[in-house]
Amino acid sequence: EDDDEDDEENLERTRAKELLQAARTQFKRNKRGDFQARVRRLMAWLERRGHGGSVIRDIVTVLKREEEYSDDDEDDGALHFDD
Repeated sequence: EDDDEDDEENLERTRAKELLQAARTQFKRNKRGDFQARVRRLMAWLERRGHGGSVIRDIVTVLKREEEYSDDDEDDGALHFDD
């Protein structure tokens, strides 16, 4: 029975990762408007696919954090080493 619970948990985790990746792709694809307009369109996209409010909120939270992090990173993630 523990194996069944582990399998279900792994499946749930895999589906969550896949959904987050699909949401990232959709969010990046949509370049029209400001950040909030893009978030609203993403939320509508997720709702049309049957996802509930808590799932949508979690995804939007992750994407907002990623956006804030990328805004703080002036080098777009490039690594630089001091000589």
